[in-house]
Amino acid sequence: MQSFTFDGTFDGLLTVVATVDHAGMDPGDVVVRSSNQSSGGELDLFQARAVATSRDQGRWVMDRLKSVEKGRPLRFAKSAFFHRNPKRWTWIVRFLAVALRCPERVRDRRFEASAKVLQLSHEVRQETHRLKGLVRFQEIDGGLLWATITPDHDVVRLVYPYFSKRMPGEVWILFDARRGIGLRHDVGEDRPQEVTVPDEIRQEMLKHGELPKNIASSDSYFDLWRTFFDAISIEDRKNPRLQRQCMPQRYWRNLPEK
Repeated sequence: MQSFTFDGTFDGLLTVVATVDHAGMDPGDVVVRSSNQSSGGELDLFQARAVATSRDQGRWVMDRLKSVEKGRPLRFAKSAFFHRNPKRWTWIVRFLAVALRCPERVRDRRFEASAKVLQLSHEVRQETHRLKGLVRFQEIDGGLLWATITPDHDVVRLVYPYFSKRMPGEVWILFDARRGIGLRHDVGEDRPQEVTVPDEIRQEMLKHGELPKNIASSDSYFDLWRTFFDAISIEDRKNPRLQRQCMPQRYWRNLPEK
């Protein structure tokens, strides 16, 4: 069994894939974690090898994978990369290493890594899609718009482009209270700026699903959502079971209409 550590970036993970492929290792004997991730005992029995990120090696892997099933393995891996499962790195490396050697096994769910990566990818893409309709902005001082989310997975970077296209003329922040990381959109800027908040404020957002009242300058946006929700609601057609299916309760803390 060979274990690797990397810097936590996707380029770094692809470098591990290149290392495994060039060395002719059996992907099933590879264990991977990021350098800032605790081993949880899984790697304690083995000498971990630190892999330095190489953009050239990462590009080599990407170029080869683009010709495998029209690039689907790469897309699956990119989605699974943002999953919360701590074993995702190992499964992604095994999955991509096999995709390079045996493309026909990419969708073979009898191969554990394929089954796992396909499942993780599906869950991340599903949550990303759901959040596009479950983000609620509120106004804080200076006209800045703020939205708090508490997703299961690290999808704030996947949700950001959707609102960047829909709200290009606004200054806003999409904040993941569970991970303490937010992305700020500024007018005319191509890339988001990463922001953080004091931990006591983050804990308040986790508890109540929104900014503390002393920070939010107005509830007008939330009032609009409540009014809209009440206006379109038809009492005789309420279906709580279907609503929970389409809008799981774990997201309700961030919805003012709930």
